[in-house]
Amino acid sequence: MKIFTFGLLIFAFNLHAEEVIFIGSPFSVVESERSCDKFVESGICMDVAFELKYSVTEWFNTSKEPETIEFIGFTHSIGLPNFTSFNYALIHLKKVRGHYFIKDVKPIVELGDEYIICVSEQIEYKEQCSKTQTIKDYLGSL
Repeated sequence: MKIFTFGLLIFAFNLHAEEVIFIGSPFSVVESERSCDKFVESGICMDVAFELKYSVTEWFNTSKEPETIEFIGFTHSIGLPNFTSFNYALIHLKKVRGHYFIKDVKPIVELGDEYIICVSEQIEYKEQCSKTQTIKDYLGSL
């Protein structure tokens, strides 16, 4: 029964969601005064909710104009979420009930003519990453 309920929740989450993908860097990371269960109705909650603001370098699946975006992130540990330490990251968000939530974060490990992301680990440095990919190839695989 729990598996069915969780599956139904994921289906409902996907049904009413707008998704955006962008390259960005954090400029504000604040622990939310609201607990995670104020954002998530599933009962599956993390320890801390964060209200994040990112500068947008490039949009990928939308023609949005804003140079910044605000969204909600969660962590199971004390302290800031690991992904907020990346200078630049490929961020995939879903909008549900008026809030954007993190669907996926891939650190950008090389800037150049093409952005390179680490698809296998949440690390900052290309030398530590066991599998890299261009953003174009990664987005083509979604």
